[in-house]
Amino acid sequence: MRRRNTELHARVNGDLAFEFTDAKLTSYAGLELFDRYLRQVGFSTLVRAAFSGARLGGDFGVIAMVRVLVGLLLVGGRRLDHLRYLATDPLLRRFARVRVWPTARTVSRWLKRFTMKSVEHLAALNAAVIAQIMPRLQLRTLTVDVDGVVVSTGLQVERARRGYKSSSSQGPELLPDHGALG
Repeated sequence: MRRRNTELHARVNGDLAFEFTDAKLTSYAGLELFDRYLRQVGFSTLVRAAFSGARLGGDFGVIAMVRVLVGLLLVGGRRLDHLRYLATDPLLRRFARVRVWPTARTVSRWLKRFTMKSVEHLAALNAAVIAQIMPRLQLRTLTVDVDGVVVSTGLQVERARRGYKSSSSQGPELLPDHGALG
């Protein structure tokens, strides 16, 4: 069912008021704090710039869909079916800037439109976010652990750790052979 743009998008006029009391904040309260951070770094502008040439279509714009997926992950959703349980949450709708929460089918169809070019747009967004954040951190050193997979070099022994483990700081590291530990 097609909807008008005004029916989908919600406007956020300001910050929600926080009051720190003995009552514990829920994980959903973190959405408002994270949303404030995203606004501070201009996340929506970065998304718009990164996906400027992408034609993903659908009722919801790319910013809303990215925010829906980020919000889903932030509150612990791991499957698109979890969107159904979050549809009535006003704070999550506020975070995603939508009046109407998309269904799992809508998000699935949107994700199916991704091509390798769309993935390149996503990588550009990731690079833009990192490029904006890294200078602020003023780090002297940075270690990036891309993959901790052990590549087998043969001689398979039950429960033995033998092979090369890639390490970003020093190159491959030979793992010891512990043999079978009964």
